Amino acid sequence: MKKCLYSVSRKELNAFLLTKLEKYSNVKLNFSYKLIDVDFNSKLLTFQKLLENQQETVKPDIVFACDGAHSIVRKHMIRLPMFNYSQTYIDHGYFEIKLPSSETKDILNPGHLHIWPRNTFMLIALPNKDKSWTCTLFMPMEKFPLILESEKEDILSFFNEYFKDFMDLIQPEDLLNQVTNGKARTLISTKCNPYHINDSFLLMGDAAHAIVPFYGQGMNAGFEDCTILNQLLEEYDHDLKTVIKTFTSRRIQDAEAISDLAFYNYIEVIIFFVIRYREIDYFA
Repeated sequence: MKKCLYSVSRKELNAFLLTKLEKYSNVKLNFSYKLIDVDFNSKLLTFQKLLENQQETVKPDIVFACDGAHSIVRKHMIRLPMFNYSQTYIDHGYFEIKLPSSETKDILNPGHLHIWPRNTFMLIALPNKDKSWTCTLFMPMEKFPLILESEKEDILSFFNEYFKDFMDLIQPEDLLNQVTNGKARTLISTKCNPYHINDSFLLMGDAAHAIVPFYGQGMNAGFEDCTILNQLLEEYDHDLKTVIKTFTSRRIQDAEAISDLAFYNYIEVIIFFVIRYREIDYFA
């Protein structure tokens, strides 16, 4: 049985989708707008125009809120009665390191996910289309300052001790530049119910169900939202108000299932690595 690994850059995917979107004459793209207020009763959205010192209020017919795990639209929904919401930050965060294609020298096989497990922390590498690699260091958030805020010699010492073969693939100066100028980021899992307010506001993607990345299905879950939305549009003859009200009941069970699977897999991975590599503990 043949196996394959699909790794897609979110930045490149966003650029690809925006380029496709620009070809539609009935679509207008606005950039440098920050949503600051939502009035669900009046159906008003207020934006701060970041390039100008002024605000703009608009009254759309329908809002599809795809504004991510820290959704501003959802933040305003939380204030409403009968809207349920929960969030969980896991102990681990992540830090990304870009490995240029010129440095790998075909040593890393792009047909595989590469993992360097080390007790409570690990480094993974995923291939990109340009033959570069996106590497991610997963580590308890409380431990990141011990590495990222250390002296340069200590940073190199850490990577040389625990990821020696990785250090053979990257220039020390490049690594130090990325580490000293980068930032560790948190990982959050969110759930809410319903995904809609009235018949005019609908949460989709991470805004509706952000999940941790340990099942590799976060972006796919967002695409599945689009698939179900299209199915409902056909089923209800493009009656958007009915579609929005039906979306939650049609989607929520599967969305929460993949969220739970991702969270359980995170726990399983961490427990396995701690037991398997218990003799390795940089922070002991």
